[in-house]
Amino acid sequence: MNRPRTVLYVQHAGSLGGSCVSLRQIVSVLDRTRYLPVVALARPSRDLVLYYEKTGARVLSWPGLVTFEHTTAFWTSAMRPASWPVLGRTLVGWRKSERRTLELIDHVRPDLVHLNSVVLAASARAARSRGVPLVWHVRESPVPGHVGMRLALVRRALQRWPDRALFLSDAERSAWGVPAGIVVHNAVDMDRFDARLDRSVARKELGLAPDARVLLYVGGIGVIKGIFPLLEALSSITDIAGLVCLMPATLHTPSASLKARVARRVLPLIGRPILRQRVEDRIRELGLEAVCRRMPFVHEVERLIAASDALVFPALENHFARPVIEAAAMGRPTIASRLPTLEEIVDDGKTGLLVQPGNVAALAGAIRRVLSDHALAEALGAGGRAEALLRYDLRVQAETIMRTYDEVLVERTKHTRAGQRSDSDQRSIPSSGTSASNSTGQGS
Repeated sequence: MNRPRTVLYVQHAGSLGGSCVSLRQIVSVLDRTRYLPVVALARPSRDLVLYYEKTGARVLSWPGLVTFEHTTAFWTSAMRPASWPVLGRTLVGWRKSERRTLELIDHVRPDLVHLNSVVLAASARAARSRGVPLVWHVRESPVPGHVGMRLALVRRALQRWPDRALFLSDAERSAWGVPAGIVVHNAVDMDRFDARLDRSVARKELGLAPDARVLLYVGGIGVIKGIFPLLEALSSITDIAGLVCLMPATLHTPSASLKARVARRVLPLIGRPILRQRVEDRIRELGLEAVCRRMPFVHEVERLIAASDALVFPALENHFARPVIEAAAMGRPTIASRLPTLEEIVDDGKTGLLVQPGNVAALAGAIRRVLSDHALAEALGAGGRAEALLRYDLRVQAETIMRTYDEVLVERTKHTRAGQRSDSDQRSIPSSGTSASNSTGQGS
């Protein structure tokens, strides 16, 4: 029996979020008779270490890996001076990051490296230089930039460095310009996101009235997630009786660092409050304190979905929305922005409703329509559930990824054997101008 191969996963994120959840899902269902996972954390924390250790994977804290930020999640720009230090750290730390990646590879000696984000470009280059089989998982959408040079560089890297590039959607694969990439949608554990979870029980646990009209927003306070258009839309539909919007990951314990304390005190005085303060100020100005239920990060988001009537995802920038497919798995409709990737996972009028990004009136109208028309909400939810069962089952997606590993390793083995045969053939060919018999005579 063949030994299980070791896969080194490199996780870039320093806090719990979508990419962390997605990687944990893969690791948790990996067939250990085929592949053994090792997870390296570029921005380690105690919470993240415990999060992955619960899957049974070996977890390593491995700081010193820089990220190349040029996605809709974050990008640097000459027009945004506050972003310059990030680009500076990337440029200064690139060589160190390559070196640290090579040290990590030497430490683990993996059969294959799986990078969990496109921003790990320095690590991708290092793995390529070492000749380790590489799968590069792209979980983000690109931004064009002012000139397009950085996008062109990352596109070229995606085309040349990995053995396989994985993308979450056709739209993102096209946006990055890598037609040979493989689309592997984010996945849902259907045992966990069970449509049979009782709504009334979930509402009771959360202290919600049985007849409340409950929306779920799982975007945190990120601007690109559309929190500000959402607040404006909610303010125009407060006449809906019992309206509540659950908002996990919007309530955090403030950092106790001196820098953070100074920023919270000084920036509002000069009219530049931090994002969290801006969100809270707007909620207060619009009189939404009773509507917006701010909460910390919630691990068991399925309980929130069960309690909800619909999910709202009013993103302003294109990216794959894990909450959308999780809500669909539980038979809840989605109101989302008409962006390329969201159009790929929300069938407008069949599994949810799509509106133009940032259009507050359209967003409010779509929310009102779903919350006031029970038959429509049920039909959209049923359509979403059927689609999720076909496209997003975790075990099916995990098998696709493991099959990709199989293909890469087989190809590498064939390539290595071909190279060895070529070397052997070259050694058996006499050097130019010297016959085989002369060669033998010289050695006697």
